[in-house]
Amino acid sequence: NESGFDIKYIIAPHLIKPENINDFISGINLKAVKFSEATAENVVDAKVMIIDGIGFLSHLYQYGNIALIGGGFGKGIHNILEPATFGLPVFFGPNFAKFNEATELIKCGGAYSISDFQQLYDKLYYLLNNEEALKKNSYICSEYIKSNKGATEIISGLIKKNI
Repeated sequence: NESGFDIKYIIAPHLIKPENINDFISGINLKAVKFSEATAENVVDAKVMIIDGIGFLSHLYQYGNIALIGGGFGKGIHNILEPATFGLPVFFGPNFAKFNEATELIKCGGAYSISDFQQLYDKLYYLLNNEEALKKNSYICSEYIKSNKGATEIISGLIKKNI
């Protein structure tokens, strides 16, 4: 890659049937390993890890620096709070208006709506080549999550109080 970084990808496809995963792997020109087959040895050389099971992604965000989550090109977006919890700046498509956390994180500078590959590439290139900007974006995401902790308890208390 042009940035000089050793970029590795964790990809969580929507369809995790073995034939879909195998088709995906055969269609990329990078060494890939399935999460179910990952070992300490084979992940070292792999550039892509494909999540081929349910329930693992939320635990893997801790190893990332940036998250491109699904959605935003149709009706909505996937969960952005999980990657933000780990301080990952989050990217998603332009249809996010129904999601308050997406709107707020964009305003704060911790999330980005992209409409095409060029926008994604330009912003990723900037963040990967500007350590201070990446740290700032990460901090914004972490602080956003911290500042909104306890919302469930507050709402539950209000519901109980008014029943």
